[in-house]
Amino acid sequence: MAVVQICISACEIDRQCPIVRVEDVNYGLTGDVLTISAAQAAKYLGVKSSWTLTNLSIQKLLYIAHMVFLGENDGLPLISEYFEAWDYGPVVPEVYHRIKMFGNEPAKDVFYFESNLDQNTPEGQTLARTVNVLSEKPASELVSITHWKNGAWARHYTPGRRGVRIPNSDILAEFKARISEHE
Repeated sequence: MAVVQICISACEIDRQCPIVRVEDVNYGLTGDVLTISAAQAAKYLGVKSSWTLTNLSIQKLLYIAHMVFLGENDGLPLISEYFEAWDYGPVVPEVYHRIKMFGNEPAKDVFYFESNLDQNTPEGQTLARTVNVLSEKPASELVSITHWKNGAWARHYTPGRRGVRIPNSDILAEFKARISEHE
């Protein structure tokens, strides 16, 4: 199965904002694809980054991983929860509220009751690739990626308004648009 590798390009596109560039590679993913909880995915990102990620970074990495997973798995979602269009990009409210106490400091593990995710599953592999490539990026750069003018967040964002859900169909359409833009 062809899947994508997320790469960052500092192209002079979209007013010099970085964009996500995708390249087809074959990772030979096999096995069943199951939707996991957003908290389980957030825990996995935290563990893989040695708990150096802020709430904002976790939210953006969750979104990017979810978008990639949708695109690689015929529209099957990575997480069972939904994203909302907030001021700083896509947010999973359940995860936000669980780690908001850390402010702009790295989140600590408050996900102790969440089961550990097997890194050899398609879900674990997608999250691992995302954190490996993007976890060192500043949160502001991750926000720029998720604020793509042709993206799902931009279609649903209204300044100052929360509670506006971003449909998975639009997130999948963003994935496809990003692919076609770089072919």
